Amino acid sequence: MANSPSIPVAANPTSPRDFDFSQVFFSQALRAARQAKQYAKQAQAEQTGSERRAREREAVGQVIVLAQAAVEGYINWTLIRAGVTAGGNSFNQHRDAFLDAVKVLVPKAPAFAWSLENESFFLLLNRWRNFLGHSDEKARENLAMHLASLGEVEPGAADTELVALLTMELAERIISGAGAAFDNARSALGTAPSATGAWVPLDEQETPSLEDPVTLRAVLRISLRQAGEVRFTEAELAAEARLQAAAGQGLRLAPGTAGDGTQWSVSVAAE
Repeated sequence: MANSPSIPVAANPTSPRDFDFSQVFFSQALRAARQAKQYAKQAQAEQTGSERRAREREAVGQVIVLAQAAVEGYINWTLIRAGVTAGGNSFNQHRDAFLDAVKVLVPKAPAFAWSLENESFFLLLNRWRNFLGHSDEKARENLAMHLASLGEVEPGAADTELVALLTMELAERIISGAGAAFDNARSALGTAPSATGAWVPLDEQETPSLEDPVTLRAVLRISLRQAGEVRFTEAELAAEARLQAAAGQGLRLAPGTAGDGTQWSVSVAAE
């Protein structure tokens, strides 16, 4: 049966509906995606990492549910702003009514349309969200059939095969798809949830690995300012000298160099 058309109505300037939660949900989806990435790295480092893998799956589930809430919330907020009522309660009907809302809010702009990539993403997102949020037989069957049509699982895949796909890669795919849909909407309306400039708490920022030469040198500089001396083997000293020479900095580490604010005091440890 065809969807009922949306119904434009006069917007009420005194409406008490005056807050949009979509950016909040998208920011939390971004946070969960960072956590999923962190758990995946930890699981890989631990080789087995079964507990970390479980945490990764939990975080990916949060990404899906929160991203869906952000998308649906943004669409519904736009309908409220425009005074447009969708022709039904389904996500698809609200998504389609969004086009009419854009016409009301930006009447002189070119006609807005969701891209094919946006439409494909919405279908994937809703299949995953219903699988996680409803968990009824139909939702499980719909996700399995959709993923099979994409070649990601075999037809009739069991729930355990579907859950195995809740990985960091899926989280990144969901965030990317939501971001693309928001970018498309922003091109017409000028505003939409965004990952750009989203605040990241200090304790959630990715910690650089000490295996990274740039990070390691920064740590060494701090240590030298505090202690005035650091010990290297000759091989380590030679490797650092090569790195600095390649960066065009010249040799700044040498045995016996006095610390004067521009050079470092270094002693050479035995091999």
